[in-house]
Amino acid sequence: MLGIEFKRALRRNSVMIVLIIGVLMGLLEALSNNVIKLPKDDFYNYPLGVYSQWFLFNINMYTGIFSIIFPLLGSIAYCDAYVEDIKSGFIKNIITKYDKSKYLITRFFVNFIIGGICVSLPLVVNLVAYLLLIPSIEPNIFFGTNIVSGHGFLPNLYFTYPIVYIFLRIAIFFMYGGAFASVGLAFGVLVKNRYVVVIIPFISYILLDIFFSTIKKFNLSPVVFLFQDKPYNHIIPSLGLVITGLAFMFFFFGGRYNEIV
Repeated sequence: MLGIEFKRALRRNSVMIVLIIGVLMGLLEALSNNVIKLPKDDFYNYPLGVYSQWFLFNINMYTGIFSIIFPLLGSIAYCDAYVEDIKSGFIKNIITKYDKSKYLITRFFVNFIIGGICVSLPLVVNLVAYLLLIPSIEPNIFFGTNIVSGHGFLPNLYFTYPIVYIFLRIAIFFMYGGAFASVGLAFGVLVKNRYVVVIIPFISYILLDIFFSTIKKFNLSPVVFLFQDKPYNHIIPSLGLVITGLAFMFFFFGGRYNEIV
């Protein structure tokens, strides 16, 4: 059943559109950077390279747009598929062949993965583009390449293993992309309007920012720690896991007793 769900996801126009948007966003950010026009000789004494120019380090129009539409990229792709299955009656065909619990677990898992991929794809494409276009000059704190400050997000990891640092940041985006997509999917148990389901993750994203701003814990807002160089806090992965766990319980138990009409 897992393979069937992934095939259904990849056949959806919304998934393809979001993936294309992600690829274009990652490529356009790199191609619009004048640093790629420098000849190779200029990089011999040039302190900036891939690990200083990557998407999250090079604040511009594309990173600004991404910070706004980030939860929508994960939700538009697939989180309304459950509502679509119910309204079309397709779910009746599924649960005659598979156990309902298995269907719900599979749907949640696939939705999480698709949401994570759609959100992290621009970052991966952007990294590959820079790796192909400019040298992989390792950051050096003594030559002005301290993109990550001493009080920022895991500076020791950045200066020692910059590629691992970038993959970790991408993994966090993947987790939160899946987490917010899971929120939209969970609301599909209550709301049968696919457009409302798709917008719920974005609203949750904004409400979390308002909540943490209100209690003066700005650095714990996904709007802040995902896109800015803020100190690492164990709440960063924990919050993503909590959001995903609560969404799963709500979706699974709500969907388990949800009447199929």
